[in-house]
Amino acid sequence: MAALLRRAGLPPAVFHYVVVTPAGLFLAEVDFAYPELELAIEVDGFGVHGTPRAMAKDFVRQNGLVPYGWHVLRFTWRQVVQQSEMVARSIAEALTGLQAA
Repeated sequence: MAALLRRAGLPPAVFHYVVVTPAGLFLAEVDFAYPELELAIEVDGFGVHGTPRAMAKDFVRQNGLVPYGWHVLRFTWRQVVQQSEMVARSIAEALTGLQAA
């Protein structure tokens, strides 16, 4: 993902960003983040995220971010590797939209 962002001319994202609540409590660790825009990017490989238990955990983590104003983009590893232009376009559109808000 970091290489994809560089190739697409997008700003670097923070890798393995730890999100905390306003009170400073741990909320989640996300794969990549633009903290100033409260945008998280998750890259889900099937080997780690492909089981029902792992998917449920991912959904709970994502749903926990939303009440705190975070936006979450999810991509499969295959999309990052094989559909990198679509992934980059989605991230660029999210960045543009959040910066305008």
